[in-house]
Amino acid sequence: MTSALLPAAPVHNLANIAATLDASVAESTLKAYNIAQQKFRSYCGERGWSLYPTDASDSGLYVAQVLSYLQTLADDGKSVSTVNKNLSGIKFFASRESHLGFMILNSSREVKAFMAGISRTSKTTVVRKAQALTLEQLGQVHRSLQRRTAKNLRNRALIALGIGAALRSQSLADLNVSDVTSALAVNGLNVRIRWSKTDQTGEGREVTIARASNRKIDPVRAIQDWIDYLGSLGVTAAATPDAPLFPHVRGASVQVGERLSNASDAVSHIVRGVLLNAGVVTESGAQAYSSHSLRSTFITLSAQAGVTEAKVAAISGHKNMNILRGYDRTSEELAAQTEYLGS
Repeated sequence: MTSALLPAAPVHNLANIAATLDASVAESTLKAYNIAQQKFRSYCGERGWSLYPTDASDSGLYVAQVLSYLQTLADDGKSVSTVNKNLSGIKFFASRESHLGFMILNSSREVKAFMAGISRTSKTTVVRKAQALTLEQLGQVHRSLQRRTAKNLRNRALIALGIGAALRSQSLADLNVSDVTSALAVNGLNVRIRWSKTDQTGEGREVTIARASNRKIDPVRAIQDWIDYLGSLGVTAAATPDAPLFPHVRGASVQVGERLSNASDAVSHIVRGVLLNAGVVTESGAQAYSSHSLRSTFITLSAQAGVTEAKVAAISGHKNMNILRGYDRTSEELAAQTEYLGS
């Protein structure tokens, strides 16, 4: 993508410069920016608005349109980080497509004041964190997915891997079939995470998932069953190393090569659908669960089992222990029980 901030002079390696500029943003971040830009583009299109200003006299109108979109996100209950990510995505594409648009947003006092206001407002709002599954509920989920259909096999493996490696939705969607290999030191699997939210330089890391003694909820078995099913379709690490590990499944048909798009929404939809079908939650109760419930379940169940924070962080990739503790729902539940008992 050529940057609008680059001069129009006949520079011989302009394309290489643009590629290097694009490389300054991690691939996972670029995907998030793409989604933000697509939604903003649709928002403008539905209202008959131009995506970018044509001259400086349009600056006030352009800022108002961007803030209108961001306010809609805030009114829909999106977090400060989500609103900020959308603004960053809009700015990123403006820097590539509209020099004027980028300069207007980057220097706008109204945009800065708006984000400060969103931040202050959010401090008075209780953010509902994704609910974790109990061990009993996890057993219900696995039992509900026993029938060996393509969708059941994929969903069971996705949930097992998401919990077992404490993965975010984007990391799950980015996995290729070649990213899962046999673990040599233990009877389990190694999962290569090539990049993540906290790994913007793409150094990558490996997470090992061990087998569970209970075969009915064994994550390795669930993942291996799905890999074997993909193999029956000709999708293997050797033949198609870059094929997505978790492609779309429509009906009984696996859309080989079609990666889950808009990962957070896609994985949240899968999690809620599985919980509903398993009888774990009602339709209204399903909203308390999301893609983050997988990560939260690993951390909460680990804490309840007495696993040290250091060992949990080695899997989840947390560097900040306070953030890690925020995922553990145990202390919140115990506090509620103690308050109820008056102690």
